[in-house]
Amino acid sequence: MRVATFNLENLDVPVELRALILGPALERLQADIVCLQEVNGQHVPGQRARALLALDQLQAGTPYATFHRVSTACADGAGAADVHNLVTLSRFPILQQRQILHDLLPPTRYWAMAL
Repeated sequence: MRVATFNLENLDVPVELRALILGPALERLQADIVCLQEVNGQHVPGQRARALLALDQLQAGTPYATFHRVSTACADGAGAADVHNLVTLSRFPILQQRQILHDLLPPTRYWAMAL
């Protein structure tokens, strides 16, 4: 089994150029499972929820287009988050997905300190 991981920060700027480089690189790996980090969600005209349109474009025309896919969602669960989504692509069926968002610990509190 081959597992690959990539950070795709700013994949969508410009996606066409990055897809020309990343698409063939991913294909050469012949990975069974691909874990992607920092995948941005894009606005869909006429919809409130974001979608992973740049990732769809990267997957198109590659063996990964037929892979099973799960990803993180925005806090209200309606579509992808705007930035920093985690995505798993798998040749094998993904039977269950769980997103943990402050389930174990409360969100970190930040405060400014005067120097």
